[in-house]
Amino acid sequence: RLQRRLETEELLAADRITLVAGHLRTAVTSRLPAHAQVTTVYNSIETRVWADAARVAAPAPGIGAGDIVFAGSHTRVKGIFDLIEAVEQLRQHGRWSGQLHLFGRSGGEFTRFVRKRWGAARLPDYITAHGSVARETLAAVYRDAGVCCFPSRIEPFGYTVVEASASRALVIGSQKTGIEELIVDGRTGFLVEPGQPMALLAALERVLSMDKETAEQMRSAAQEHVAAEFDSRVILARLVNVYREVVLQKNGEGVTQCC
Repeated sequence: RLQRRLETEELLAADRITLVAGHLRTAVTSRLPAHAQVTTVYNSIETRVWADAARVAAPAPGIGAGDIVFAGSHTRVKGIFDLIEAVEQLRQHGRWSGQLHLFGRSGGEFTRFVRKRWGAARLPDYITAHGSVARETLAAVYRDAGVCCFPSRIEPFGYTVVEASASRALVIGSQKTGIEELIVDGRTGFLVEPGQPMALLAALERVLSMDKETAEQMRSAAQEHVAAEFDSRVILARLVNVYREVVLQKNGEGVTQCC
């Protein structure tokens, strides 16, 4: 309660509140008076760095066009357990023979899940946990995988989605999270209901069965989209305009766009 009270006091003291994604607006404005000014300014990445890394990187060892990649913390809220259930179903019904590659930090929650599901600390032979890797390696992984899946149940923004798209990946993400604002469903990737392994399974099958020409068109569209909307140069210009607007309003001056 103390934390919430202090957060609310800080929000009320602000001349302008910026959100990293529009879906947070309801949660934030519910704690504010009607006259509070709230603006969405997305987080950003250096899309050129990821695009260049993917362009020049050697093939990612062991990653193929039929493989599925997950990057993120190995926790329930990141949707990794939903993804594992979906790929298990694909495997058991003979509808997929690739590998699931997991990148990112693991921990006790993941270890307990593995022990409960398979009765041991060891993953099945079609699932590999790689841990955290360098950006250059991850860019090649994104690029070479058949699909990169980010099925978070909770996600304010979704850096991995933007990084993967900048690397020319085929991506699947979650609706009702910040990821929903990063993907143009059906054009730059696909969106599924969070916490629904069967919906995720259908999306995985759809992506993995795409013909090469359609897949390449989607990869290009995804890369172009994030460069235009979430590159640091684009977002910095938007943020500068917000700050400029606040300063001019406090000084009683008119507002002009600077970038």
